[in-house]
Amino acid sequence: MIIEVTEKFVRVRESDDLERLHVEFSAVPPSAIAANVLVTSGLASAVEGDHILVSASALRELAGQSATAQDWSDSYQKMIDYAAGKGWYNPAADTIRVHIEVATTNHNE
Repeated sequence: MIIEVTEKFVRVRESDDLERLHVEFSAVPPSAIAANVLVTSGLASAVEGDHILVSASALRELAGQSATAQDWSDSYQKMIDYAAGKGWYNPAADTIRVHIEVATTNHNE
C-alpha cells in the first residue's frame, strides 16, 4: 500500500497490497506544503524525519474505499498486528510509524 502525497492531494494506491506500506513524496524531506496537506487530511499526525505517524483508523477508511480483496479487512488487521510486533504501531495513539520514500514515478490524478 502506498500513501501518495503531493502539494495538492493525498491518496492511497495499491490498497490490496498489504505486504508493504510507505508514504511517497516527490522529495525527501517533504516540502512543508506537502507535509501540511498530509497532516491536514487527518491521515497523519506528525512528520518525524524520514517517518510519518499515520492514523491507522483513517488509513483503514481511506484505503478501504479502493480495496477489492474479499478478506481485505482481516488482512489489514494482520498488517497492524505485524506493525505492533515490530514496535511500529502505537495502540494508545492508534498510529503507525510509516517510512517516507521518494516517488520514482509521476502518477497523475
